[in-house]
Amino acid sequence: MRKLIYIPNIHPEGEGTAELTDRIFLNDSLAQSLVSKRQIAWGAIKRGVTNLTIDSKRTKLFAEGITEDELRLNNKSVRQKAKQDLRREGQEYPTLELAISLIDKGAKLAETEGGESYTMSEFLSRNLFKIYKRLKESDSSSLKNETPQNLEATIQDLDKYGKIREKIIAKNINQNLKEGETGILIIGMGHYHLLDELDQDIKITYVDPELEELDRELREILPQLGSSYETFQRVLQEKSIQSAENKG
Repeated sequence: MRKLIYIPNIHPEGEGTAELTDRIFLNDSLAQSLVSKRQIAWGAIKRGVTNLTIDSKRTKLFAEGITEDELRLNNKSVRQKAKQDLRREGQEYPTLELAISLIDKGAKLAETEGGESYTMSEFLSRNLFKIYKRLKESDSSSLKNETPQNLEATIQDLDKYGKIREKIIAKNINQNLKEGETGILIIGMGHYHLLDELDQDIKITYVDPELEELDRELREILPQLGSSYETFQRVLQEKSIQSAENKG
């Protein structure tokens, strides 16, 4: 039997796509509860990881954003330098720090993402944030007219590459997790669909019971948001109304 310890998370503030989601999608009135649950989620994650016993010979770590290039973190000296760099920058990167702590405990980092699809997702996220910033700074009366024609295509591409990434991650887990081994998966809560792509013989457990309860609660919220494009349009509408009220 193969096991997978599941660590879904809400991306920490200022990390990865958190800037995009916090300033755009999580400004949406339907998604505010996601932000409020962030500290609870990370508290459960840290508690679960602290209590985790790892067999260094039979445990593989799969983490969102980990491509072939990041496998060098399996080298102790590289991890030490990464820790020093994090301290020097004075910023917190909880997801990376979590991955490093699990490797220090004995888990072996495994290739998780495809480089091209992950890079494209990052590019689209940054581009979408630039569009949002420009629209936010526009006069409220012209928000609709200022929306670029390619906005919907950009968001649809972002969603498309998100689904591609999920399939790649699931494929890497299916292929690289061997019989008798335990995998650990660190990934954003919004990517829960990839669990359906995993082989049926892989037994999935959460790193902490409270995290499982929170994950199921948020899964009920996410479908209510509609597509990313619908959410984006709703946010712009809310901003437009707020701006008009302020001027009035």
